Amino acid sequence: LPLAIKFCLDPSMLRALQLERDNLERLMKAGGETWSKRIVRLYGYDLNYRTPYLVYEYIPSGDLLQHLGRMQRKLGHALSPAEILPIITQIAEALAFAHQHGLVHRDLKPANILVDGDTLKLADFGLGSANVTRAIQASRIGATTISLLTAIDQASLFRGAGTPLYMSPEQRRGANPDPRHDLYSLGVIWFQLLIGDTTRELHAGWAKELVVRHHVPREHIDLIEQCVGWFDERPKDGGELLKLLQALSVSPSQPITVLPAQPARRKMMRPQDTSPMGERNDRLITRLQQLQQQHEKLAQAKAKAAQSRRTLLFVFAAAFGFLLLAGLGIALVF
Repeated sequence: LPLAIKFCLDPSMLRALQLERDNLERLMKAGGETWSKRIVRLYGYDLNYRTPYLVYEYIPSGDLLQHLGRMQRKLGHALSPAEILPIITQIAEALAFAHQHGLVHRDLKPANILVDGDTLKLADFGLGSANVTRAIQASRIGATTISLLTAIDQASLFRGAGTPLYMSPEQRRGANPDPRHDLYSLGVIWFQLLIGDTTRELHAGWAKELVVRHHVPREHIDLIEQCVGWFDERPKDGGELLKLLQALSVSPSQPITVLPAQPARRKMMRPQDTSPMGERNDRLITRLQQLQQQHEKLAQAKAKAAQSRRTLLFVFAAAFGFLLLAGLGIALVF
């Protein structure tokens, strides 16, 4: 059985490895026989060894970014909203399992989503992750409570558990860990997958960009809005979001059709219009096109003439300067 081993080479980070072990053991104990296939499984560990380590199941296909690259090469085009929806659903399944057992990831990003064939698995439940009950008691910043945190927790608090690109505004302000922070991160990932760029942040006009440039169905945009919108209106956890995603996957989604801003008049004419008025309109359009072509030719001719005048003026100025210098030279000789 291939395994992946995570070694702790920095003694100061041993506490982080212990947290990662504790978080996964909590999930394994709570899940029992119903362990989610969407979360990387911990097989063993030895934190008392001279180089402490954790033993995980081996995930051979890399992370989500590598998976997306392979899919695009295989399909020959960027992923459509319908092809992205199952990816988001799998991530939501992993979050639903973690949230159900009281664990918030707090660092959800493509690098922490591993791929095993067509199965996505959530990884890295380490320093960023937090047990909701314990965090509510000990993670609020304040003069009286900061002393309750361990040194490694204080480092995490001031460094910011999570990746800024995917962090919710509440998490940036140091709010208590909440499942809705993970849903915000998932909404950002969803937006990035739809535009095909995982370096982009969620900007003010993101919804309009999805409509105009990428023709994303309105139902998808509305659900992303729930994930990244007002904190109180987000789904309460991954389980609630998963139900909305499953309902969306079975309902037909119509892409938004964006019409050209200025459609050509020729397309608006009815081909079957053979009335005198229609024929006269056709003649007028043809005449206008001819006049436009003549205008363009005249403009080109004027541009060439202007260029010729500038060239002639330059030659005249150069010749005059040469003669002037020659005259000065003769005067100096005599």
